[in-house]
Amino acid sequence: MNQGHHTSHRLPIAAPQELDSMKIRDLYAATNSTRRRALSLNLVKMPRHNLAIGMACLFLGPTIQFSSCNGATPGPASETAAPTPATLHDYAFLALRNNSALQAAYQKFQAAEHRAAGAGTLPDPMIGFGHFIENVETRLGPMKNQVMVSQMLPWFGKLDAGRSVASHMALAAAYEYESQRLQILRDTGTAYYDYAYLGRRDAVTRETRELLKRLAVIVDDKVRAGGNYSQQLRVEIETEKLEDRLRQIDRARRRQDAKIRALLGIDPAAEGSPLLPVPVLEDPKGGKPEPSELRQAATGEHPSLKQLGAQAAAAQQRQRLARLAPIPDPTIGANYTEIGDGGDDALS
Repeated sequence: MNQGHHTSHRLPIAAPQELDSMKIRDLYAATNSTRRRALSLNLVKMPRHNLAIGMACLFLGPTIQFSSCNGATPGPASETAAPTPATLHDYAFLALRNNSALQAAYQKFQAAEHRAAGAGTLPDPMIGFGHFIENVETRLGPMKNQVMVSQMLPWFGKLDAGRSVASHMALAAAYEYESQRLQILRDTGTAYYDYAYLGRRDAVTRETRELLKRLAVIVDDKVRAGGNYSQQLRVEIETEKLEDRLRQIDRARRRQDAKIRALLGIDPAAEGSPLLPVPVLEDPKGGKPEPSELRQAATGEHPSLKQLGAQAAAAQQRQRLARLAPIPDPTIGANYTEIGDGGDDALS
């Protein structure tokens, strides 16, 4: 029979409310120490067809360094006003700090960890007291009061199996927390790049509109000189199309702004108030990771897979515990009996 072994598993888990830039950086470094190389979050200014690679790097939990917002380290959301995020680092910092689902996952992990700490110990001893309303005569005298102490001893293997179940469930809760953290980073990174794309699209459309305005002056001069009027109509139609496109982009930016604010846990923008600043994308640093490396990291390092493995191990230990359940547990104890009429008290 496989008896199993209890192993203490510890992940670098920190409460979302307690995270600061240094702690988050150390958390990333610790959780990614087994990867062949760290991936940088500076995956910016990339074409749209390369965005999937950037998001994959985000999802695999890269090592990042956070810059503080407005020169100060943000405090808990309930204590300080949320600063305006400026970089992808700031976006990720606020999202990790203020996300309620991540806080719930952390509380779940803490509860599982406390249960694991108390698992595998002996049941509480039982103590009882009895008083004889009617005296029971013995050869030593009448029995008056009795104190009983007992301790149940689970059968061999039951404590170890219970300890293993609790330990693996705590490990699964830790991996669930880590998976939730990476999902938040992935969602935040996707929203960040989509917002940057909308900002860049808005800028390019405005530049195109300005070019059309300059072209319109030239076409007007040609029309006054007897040129074809259809060219002027075409410029006016194209200009109106660009104006309509700018209105669509503005609506999309406002929707994306609301989505980002929800992800970051900051107050929604009031009607007519300015939107979040458009991220300025920089040149990506370092080469693209190889698809095989991404595949290996996703299949071997992702916490969701490790969570399933821990849950499967816990299920195996539950099965072992179920096989041991029919075996009765021995109990040891002692009784102290007070004997009246000057008799000697009895201990059994």
